[in-house]
Amino acid sequence: MRRKQSFWFVRWQEKMTRKCMDTLSAQKPKANTEPPKLFVNLPPPSGHAVIFKSGSSHAWGALGCGAEAGKPARHGERGQGCARGEPSIPAKGQGLRPALGKQSQPRGWGVVPHHTATRSPPGSCRLRGLSPLATAFPLRHSRGRLLRTGPQELLGAAIMRRLPRRAPPSCALPVQRGRRHLVPSPRAVSAMAGLLCRLLLCLAAARAAAADLLAEEVRRTVDLSTHLAKVSAEIGLANAAGGTATAASAFLLALEPGLEPHLAYLGVQVKGEEEEENTLEVRETKVKGKSGKFFSVKLPSPLAPGAKVRVSVEMVFTHVLQPYPTHITQSEKQFVVFEGNHYFYSPYFTKTQTTRVKLASRNVESYTKLGNPSRTEDMIEYGPFKDIPPYSQDTLKVHYENNSPFLTITSMTRVIEVSHWGNIAVEETVDLKHTGAVLKGPFSRYDYQRQPDSGISSVKSFKTILPAAAQDVYYRDEIGNISTSHLLVLDDSVEMEIRPRFPLFGGWKTHYIIGYNLPSYEYLYNLGDQYALKMRFVDHVFDEQVTDSLTVKIILPEGAKNIHVDSPYEINRASDELHYTYLDTFGRPVIVAHKSNLVEQHIQDIVVHYTFNKILMLQEPLLVVGAFYILFFTVIVYVRLDFSITKDPAAEARMKVACITEQVLTLVNKRLGLYRHFDEAVNKYKQSRDISTLNSGKKSLETEHKALTNEIASLQSKLKTEGSDLCDKVSEIQKLDGQVKELVLKSSVEAERLVAGKLKKDTYIENEKMHSNKRQELVTKIDNILDAL
Repeated sequence: MRRKQSFWFVRWQEKMTRKCMDTLSAQKPKANTEPPKLFVNLPPPSGHAVIFKSGSSHAWGALGCGAEAGKPARHGERGQGCARGEPSIPAKGQGLRPALGKQSQPRGWGVVPHHTATRSPPGSCRLRGLSPLATAFPLRHSRGRLLRTGPQELLGAAIMRRLPRRAPPSCALPVQRGRRHLVPSPRAVSAMAGLLCRLLLCLAAARAAAADLLAEEVRRTVDLSTHLAKVSAEIGLANAAGGTATAASAFLLALEPGLEPHLAYLGVQVKGEEEEENTLEVRETKVKGKSGKFFSVKLPSPLAPGAKVRVSVEMVFTHVLQPYPTHITQSEKQFVVFEGNHYFYSPYFTKTQTTRVKLASRNVESYTKLGNPSRTEDMIEYGPFKDIPPYSQDTLKVHYENNSPFLTITSMTRVIEVSHWGNIAVEETVDLKHTGAVLKGPFSRYDYQRQPDSGISSVKSFKTILPAAAQDVYYRDEIGNISTSHLLVLDDSVEMEIRPRFPLFGGWKTHYIIGYNLPSYEYLYNLGDQYALKMRFVDHVFDEQVTDSLTVKIILPEGAKNIHVDSPYEINRASDELHYTYLDTFGRPVIVAHKSNLVEQHIQDIVVHYTFNKILMLQEPLLVVGAFYILFFTVIVYVRLDFSITKDPAAEARMKVACITEQVLTLVNKRLGLYRHFDEAVNKYKQSRDISTLNSGKKSLETEHKALTNEIASLQSKLKTEGSDLCDKVSEIQKLDGQVKELVLKSSVEAERLVAGKLKKDTYIENEKMHSNKRQELVTKIDNILDAL
């Protein structure tokens, strides 16, 4: 009998479940109707929970028996008409103990609106065999689980007995043994037990993976006082406390659709314990099922359930202020239109929010008036707005006067050339454009100088801040040097006022080049052969600058290897190039990097690491020395060689005479040297009184003098043959030389008489002095003739 009841019970349950599901699938949502609410009371996850169908007259599981419509049954409560043996929920404390410790809070009733979407929410699990409208998802304010269903059908939960060990479900939860309760037969629910338990575990995992973050307060400021839109927001984030809440290590930031190409900078900071702002790591990410741009911000420490943190978000947008009208005359003022969002676009539910819009002037044509905003001078304040759903959008539009300089750097090339000899050369090529309202009509220089408010939105000049160590600054264009600039050297920087050749109106462009030198010891660091160059990727050009396209080229010394670049933000590295300059052999490596849409917040340092062998520094000096050596050697060879094609008799005769003359000079000098050697021999004789020394010296003098005289005579005859006038001068040298020889021999004879005692010493000294003077005069005449030759 018991088996039959169980069998018919199962058949009846399946029939009623199919009928319920068919009814749910056939229902269609009605427009402008309040979604029904589902009341579910689920036990803690300490036993095997089964979700099943309950009718209007027989309420089972969590609803109890005879539950009224919209009113859940309490624990242990049995309604009217309950048949004997029908299941009911056991009262509190009867056989139920939490698996994870003592339960301090009573079980609560979960209230959730019913939606008819067919797609399951994130982190939910779908039940097999059920209608697409029946979708399970975590319930925030309840310790159990919730199943979405139709407006008139409720699904509950019941406690079932533990399944046999031979066939346990993969996600079965243990049941604490206690008093026996009235439950459906295990055979009636065992077919669905494994699937339903997997559902519960899936929900628990989804609950643990996605922390429930909440934006309690958002204070946003939109600064539109320049040609940039600067959005700063202070967000108070809270992690929802709950039994299944987990710590959050990061949170999401969303960007409104359509603003992706205009976002130039995004920074997030959080205040530490000592009121110091710490910059958080921001990475672009994707959210399933959502279009647009999302960013994941990593918190310094996980945000525990129930904890709060305040973060500051700063965003800078470019080219979002559109001139309206787009064309103005020289005397008109410039008005712009800004379109944004009244709400802070966030993926989280926001409790309260305020928005302040700061304008460039108090002259406002129109602005949206959502929530009755307040306006004071150049400030418009919206809010506070309460309970804002995620991804809320409402168009904010402001039309106001803005005569700020709408300058945009359309293209900029920054070249940094590094030299290990102590200098870093920087050169910037800038293409500048006024992107404000286009000038309509002619330009009058007379009105521009006479009326101070004429061309109020134009740009006459702007200031560029250079490094404090900048020197040899130049400012020029294709025409040449631009003299309408002023340089002011300050303690911490060099301020350069740049005045273009003409004022810039809307749509006008200009092009210029600015360069300077820097000492390398302030930016180049080394440890052995390892070097690090730390310089700004982009430098200051003017206040509130916008750079559409930037190309940076860093020229390293020749021979630099193992190049690595560390940048504070993402840049696009192109393939390295080679640059050739003075005394380069195989080229200098050039790092090429590109980036677009830059603002002042991008003025940060990049670090270039590379290795360089210091011996290569001698390459250029050695090349210079080698070049001069080759030059001099070439000149010598060129002078010595005769590259003439035809013979010139006169030139050959001159060259032959010159060669003979060189030989005559050599022989004459050598003959004069014989006299000095003979004088030394005479002096030795006077000291040693050895007559053999004097005789050998005299004999040597006679022999060599005769040979040299004969050679000079032969050369004299050659000169005479060539018909040169130098023959007479050589003949005169020969006569003078004979007189010198005669004086030398007289000196030797008197030395013999002095040694023999035949001549007094005083007489010898006096005669020697007279002979020496005459001899010196003759030698001087010979030298003069030789110089003439």
